[in-house]
This record gives sequence, structure tokens and C-alpha cells, in this order.
Amino acid sequence: PRDWFHHNLFKFNREGEETFAGRLKRAYRFNHTREVVDLVNKYLFKTAPQRNPDVPEEVLRFRKTATLSGLTVEQFERQVAREASIYGRVYVVLDNNVQAGEIVTKADEKAGDVKLYAYIVTPEHMRDCGYDRDGNYEWVLIEEKARDDSNPFDASCTIYSKFRLWTKDRWYLFTTRNEESKDGPVVELEESGVHDLGVVPVIKCDHIESDNKYSVPALIEDIAYLDRAVANYCSNLDQIINDQTFSQLVIPAGGLLGGVSSTLSMIDGNDPDVLKKTQDIIALGTGQILLYDGEGGSAPSYIAPDPKQAEMIVTAIKQIINEIYHTVGLSGERTKQDNSMGIDNSSGVAKAFDFERVNALLSAKANAMQAFSNLSLIHI
Repeated sequence: PRDWFHHNLFKFNREGEETFAGRLKRAYRFNHTREVVDLVNKYLFKTAPQRNPDVPEEVLRFRKTATLSGLTVEQFERQVAREASIYGRVYVVLDNNVQAGEIVTKADEKAGDVKLYAYIVTPEHMRDCGYDRDGNYEWVLIEEKARDDSNPFDASCTIYSKFRLWTKDRWYLFTTRNEESKDGPVVELEESGVHDLGVVPVIKCDHIESDNKYSVPALIEDIAYLDRAVANYCSNLDQIINDQTFSQLVIPAGGLLGGVSSTLSMIDGNDPDVLKKTQDIIALGTGQILLYDGEGGSAPSYIAPDPKQAEMIVTAIKQIINEIYHTVGLSGERTKQDNSMGIDNSSGVAKAFDFERVNALLSAKANAMQAFSNLSLIHI
């Protein structure tokens, strides 16, 4: 989205507001961060995971439809793995569509009236949690976004927050009201229920194997900053190209000011268009005007920025892009055109190191996903 540039494109210290606004409007980026995440996911799920077919019928139904939208468990795991690469750790909630107090029978489950489904919770919506002495969740508090749109005729369509508290045997749903008291926002208990699972139905999925309770390094933790540098350098390069397309006019200041003064003397001071006519006089050329003392006899001319600046920026961009893919062992994904080489100049030793790096990454991520799948099976 375009909002990304407003937060990540930096203004040069000697750059005017108008120039920066134009550069911000023209800004573009090649999203190498997303490409790296997609490449890792592609290799991770290149071979379909092997699953035990000898499982209860409920598990088989969940494998076919793991989400409310009807995704299979493999499609859902692809989404989980991708989000884990971005955030480092994400959370998956296992829930069902049974209303509080509703009686469910085995016949209802077989008929498909009762549906078990899963959904992803990102770290910014994971508000708090507590652990027991065995390292398992004692309780989890999750923020859910809701929208007042049940009635199309009188709905306010306002977005508000709900907070769902999961414990080992119950769940509670709290709603925040618009009005506030002296102690802060008003929170009400909307509904609650019993699940009697004996565990909190929230599973954490890490990017790599980790025993950290609260956070795990993400795949893009360093790559995102390198990618941001590339976007800024591309914007600087765009500005140089824009400046060189229309060179800057250099003209003696005395002649220009004299021409303006003589013209102003011939214009009626009461003329409402005097300012516009003056601006038309000094708006020479197609770009900005640089004034100088003309006593030396130098004639007006056009100057352009040094093209070596652009060459330096292009070299820096190539180096950073190579480092982005080299960091995760995916430098082989760069094409010959990308590195401006007619041949693949990587040595056998370099390729071996890249293979070991990406193989270690995929192995750690595969183990983390396997642990996540095993925990899912336990909760089901």
C-alpha cells in the first residue's frame, strides 16, 4: 500500500518540502521482503506433509475444512507458516460454531452442523497471557475487531474492540462501549461459556524452533531494513533521473533582475495581474533557475547533476539486493540479468554454503511447523 512510503521514505536533509512531496508521490519499490517469504514457503511445502491416516473421524473432517472459509488444513498451514515468517510467532485458535448453552449430539457432529475451525491471531492482537508451572497456557486474552453492520438500514458501521479471555475450562467475551467513565473505557461481559477441554485452545506457531515464552525472531527481521534502504535508494535514483531529464538553467542575476525591473516599470501598479506577469518573466526554461554574478562575462547555460552519483546508487542497490537473498541462502534465485552478469560467477564452494544455509533454515522451520501440527492434533 502507498501508506508504506509515508512511514519509510526519508527526506534528505537539504531537500525542500515540494521536492520531497513530488519524490514521495513518484516512489516505488520492489518488495524483496515478500518475495523471500514466498520463496521460503514454496520450498517448505514443495512436498506435501505426510499425515497419519489412522486418526479419528473428527480429525479427518478438520483436515478437509480447517477454516470457516473452507480451506484445507494444508492450505491453512501455508498461511500460518507465511505469517510466522513475517511476525516470528503467531497464534492459532481452535474453536467451533456451537452457541453458548446449545446442546450438541453426535448426530449433529456427523451431519456437519457442528464445525471445528481454526483462525490466526497476530501478535498485536495477542494482548496478554499467563503460564502454568509446566510452561502451558493458563489463560490467554485476545483482542477481536468487530463492526456494527448487522442491520443495513440503521447500522453505524463503527469498528470497535472485543476481548476474548480463554482459560483451561471456560471462555469470556468482553465488549468495550463508546462512553467512558472516570476510570477509563466501559467494558461489559457480553457472553461466556464452558468448553471443559482442560487446556487453553490457543497454539503458538514459531518461525523456527524456540522455547522463548513471548517472542521469536522473524525471517524478515533484518531483511525488512535492507529492503527499506533499497526503496529509498531507488527514490533517490528516480530524483536524479528526473533532474537530469530537465537540466537546470544558469543565468546572470544582474541581467535577469534588470529585465524584471524594466518590465515592472512599464506595468501599471494597479494592474491586478502584475504578480502573474512578473512570474511569467522569471519562469524561464523547464526547471529551476540558478543565478550567478555575470560580471565575468559567462553566458547563460544549462547544467545537469553528475551521472556518477547515479552509478554509485545503482551499485549500492545491487549489493544490498544480493545481501538480502544471500542472508537466507537464496542467492541462486537471482537471475543473470539481476546481477548484470553474462554467466553465473558463483563458485562451487559459495553454492555449497548457500545450500547449507537455506537447508538449515528450511529444516528448522519444518520442525517448528511439525510441532505446531502435533499440538493442533492434541487440541482437537
